[in-house]
Amino acid sequence: MDDRISNLTSPMIENILCLVPIQEAARTSILSKEWRYHWTKIPKLVINEGTFQVSPGKGDQHSKRQKLYDAIYQILLQHEGPIHEFTLSTYAGDACYEIDRIISHLPFDPIYRKLPLKLGGYTFPISLSPLNQLTDLYLSRCFLNYQSAFNGFGSLTNLYMKDVYTSKRMLLHLLSNSPLIKSLTLNIGNGHLQENPERDSVAIEDLSDISLEHLTELEIRNLTNRKCELDFVKLVLAKCCVLKKVNILLYNKVDKYVKLQILGILLSSPRASLGVEIICKRDQKC
Repeated sequence: MDDRISNLTSPMIENILCLVPIQEAARTSILSKEWRYHWTKIPKLVINEGTFQVSPGKGDQHSKRQKLYDAIYQILLQHEGPIHEFTLSTYAGDACYEIDRIISHLPFDPIYRKLPLKLGGYTFPISLSPLNQLTDLYLSRCFLNYQSAFNGFGSLTNLYMKDVYTSKRMLLHLLSNSPLIKSLTLNIGNGHLQENPERDSVAIEDLSDISLEHLTELEIRNLTNRKCELDFVKLVLAKCCVLKKVNILLYNKVDKYVKLQILGILLSSPRASLGVEIICKRDQKC
C-alpha cells in the first residue's frame, strides 16, 4: 500500500470512509491489518436500498429486503463507537418491526445526533426511547401517528418532515412534547397533512397546556388553502412567543389571488410573538 495512505491518521481514514457506501467501506478491511477495523468506527452511515447489494439467491422482493435489514443489523452489531448521522432509504411496508429493531440499536453520539430517514409505508415509532437523544430528525415518506406512550423528544432542536402523513393534532402534540425544538420545516406534499374533524379538531382555546417556548423558525412548503393547513400555521402563530420567522412556500399552482387571501389570513391572525416576520410566496421548486 502507498505509504501516503498507510500513514494517514485514524480520524482521516474514517472521514474518507464516510464518503463511500458502507459496503465499499467494509471491503477496505482487506487492504491491510491497519485498515481492518476502521470501517467499524465511521460516524456516518448511509444506506440506500437501491444501491445496497445483498447476497444473490431466489426469493421475492420481501425476502431480498429482509436480507437488507439483516445486513444492516449485522453492521450495527459490529460498529464500534457512536454514530453522528444515520441515513436509511428503503420501503418499509410491512417490515416495521425490522426498522424498529434497527433504530433501537443505533449508538448515537452524545453531541451529534442526526437521523435522516426515508421510509416508504412506515409508521414512525415516536415512542422508541433512543429517539429521545436526537437533535436533528429528517422524516420522509412515512406515517406519523398519535401514540399515548409518546414522552417527547427531549433533545430535538431541528425537525424536517417531507411527505409525512400526519394530522394537525399529532404535529402539535409532537411540538409541545419537544421542549427544545427551534426549527420546523414541513413539506406537506399533496394532502399529507390530514384531519378528521371529529377526532382531530383543535382550537386555540383548547391549547392552554401546550407551550412552544423555543420554536423560532417555521417553514411550510407546498401549502395550499386547505383549512387544516392554515389552521396549523395559525395555531403555531398563536402559541410561539419567541417565533421570529414564518416562511410559507405555496404550492406552485396557487394563483396570486389565493396567495393574497392566505397572506391576509395569517397577518390578521393572533400572534404570541409581535416581532415575527411572515413571508408568503410561491415556490417554483415545489
